[in-house]
Amino acid sequence: MPTINLTEAKTRLTKYINEAQNLGEQFLISRNGRPVAVLMSYEEYDSLLETLDVLSDEQLMADIKAGEEDIKAGRVIDHEELLRELEAEAQQESGKAAKGA
Repeated sequence: MPTINLTEAKTRLTKYINEAQNLGEQFLISRNGRPVAVLMSYEEYDSLLETLDVLSDEQLMADIKAGEEDIKAGRVIDHEELLRELEAEAQQESGKAAKGA
């Protein structure tokens, strides 16, 4: 990640914003030789926040790990079988609802 000083960032802000937005560049902005800010595209920032949300959700991470273990163990089905199972469940549910009416 390139480092630019605050004075240069102020002078060429439009250029750096365009590079962040169009090329995915990130810039570390420094003041008096110390890092003070990062410039990145909004899309990248939003993606980073989403990633942090996922990583901080213990249940979701446990579910992802369980899914990865299922894949390694060969406990998978193709999409056609999944659709058949979902359709069968939906028919069972609609049958239960019709009996209860």
